[in-house]
Amino acid sequence: MAMSFFKVLSLVSIVVMAMLHSSFDVTSLSVNEEADVLLNWKATLQNETQATQPPLPSWTLPNYATNSSNNQNTSSIPCSWFGISCNQARSVIGLNLTNSGLKGTLHGFSFSSLPNLAILDLSMNGLFGTVPIEISNLSKLTLLDLSFNKLLGEIPSQIGLLTNLEDLHLAENQLNGSIPPGTGQLKSLTFLSLYANDLHGRIPASLGNLSKLVCLLLNNNFLSCSIPASLCNLNNLVYLYPHHNQLYGSVPREIGNLSNLVELNMKNNSPTGHIPSSIGSLEKLTWLHIYDNLLFGSNPPEIGNLKSLFSLSFQFNNLSGSIPTSLGVLSNLTVLHLNGNLLSGTIPKELGNLKSLISLQLDANQLNGTVPISLGNLSNLEVLFLCDN
Repeated sequence: MAMSFFKVLSLVSIVVMAMLHSSFDVTSLSVNEEADVLLNWKATLQNETQATQPPLPSWTLPNYATNSSNNQNTSSIPCSWFGISCNQARSVIGLNLTNSGLKGTLHGFSFSSLPNLAILDLSMNGLFGTVPIEISNLSKLTLLDLSFNKLLGEIPSQIGLLTNLEDLHLAENQLNGSIPPGTGQLKSLTFLSLYANDLHGRIPASLGNLSKLVCLLLNNNFLSCSIPASLCNLNNLVYLYPHHNQLYGSVPREIGNLSNLVELNMKNNSPTGHIPSSIGSLEKLTWLHIYDNLLFGSNPPEIGNLKSLFSLSFQFNNLSGSIPTSLGVLSNLTVLHLNGNLLSGTIPKELGNLKSLISLQLDANQLNGTVPISLGNLSNLEVLFLCDN
């Protein structure tokens, strides 16, 4: 999946930058003290069962670790421990414990005692409780991934203090409350993933300040507002997923400014109004899903400009008028779903030019006339629904 590749590539680049940035930093704590901080947090974690091995078995000090004559034997601690990366001064800069079977809270973690930490990835574990305010002490953090856990409570407003943050992943938890407006202060952010939580309230207009943002995933929450026009300032945005929320109002006409957008998914909301003609300016778009909404008016013919489009789904709205003949030039299109609207007129013969089409659903409209013979040219077609017209 494109998202997974992007995350891996981003993580590699962040690791390299973190090592260069902090390799010669002097911390107020010795390496042994950083090891103690990690061991203290480990001691708060729970075993899955009594029969299982304690978590993080490599995180141990040898019996002779306190003997000064054996310092040479402890020089790799904690840098040799599983999931730990260090700079040249042997200070911890990375903690990557994704999918490590961890169960516990973050409240036993002394964040301020790891001042050089740049990467914190605790995703896909069994962490619960709230996200501590003290996490904002990690001033050098560039990646924070707490996704796929059982965290609850609100996202700390102090998250906006992590001004070096480039990747923020809090998806697939049970976080509630609103998105902190201070998130808009994270000017280095390229990836913001908050999907599949219990977030309410508005999408902060301040997110429009995140000029480096490439990926914005807000789907599967309970966000209730109109789409801020300020989001249309995000010229580097590639993925925009606000679907499965309670969004209303019109689709901003400024959406055409998102010239690098590749995927737009706004399904299962309640926006009204017309589909803006400016959407035809999104020439890199491959995925356009705005179904299960309350949109009305006609399909803008400018959609024919979206030559890269693979999937177009406008079904289950209140769209009216005719099917634009300009759709017939979308040679890459594999999915065209316009069913469940109020479309009228005939089926354009130009749809027979869509040789890549796999699924064509035009059912449950008010179309009339005959089925164009040209549809017989669609040799890759597997699904054709024309009923209830």
